[in-house]
Amino acid sequence: MAKGFREFLSADGKGMKLALVILLGLTLILIGSFGSSSALKESEKSTEERLAETCSMMEGVGECHVTLSYSSDDKVYAVLVLCEGAESPQVRERITDVFRSLYGIGSNRVEIQKLNK
Repeated sequence: MAKGFREFLSADGKGMKLALVILLGLTLILIGSFGSSSALKESEKSTEERLAETCSMMEGVGECHVTLSYSSDDKVYAVLVLCEGAESPQVRERITDVFRSLYGIGSNRVEIQKLNK
């Protein structure tokens, strides 16, 4: 089997070119999958930071941090919000309503906790 493969590679150089093209294609696929994963994580981080900044502008929220959890199909599954105003039922309700509206998730998937400084 190995002898046949060597003959294929050396026959008119066509086999070698084909093998190199396949190897190059596989390499590009691997590189692309690493790059997109990194870019996706960066995008998720940026989204969390924007959400935290927006929530902190709401009355009574104060400093805020947001963490999003994703399902296997990349939809937001749950949200964790840490904020200074978490003790206020009104603040909790407003934050919950925001995330329910944005992501179409139930209130049971929005967790709001007091930010510990």
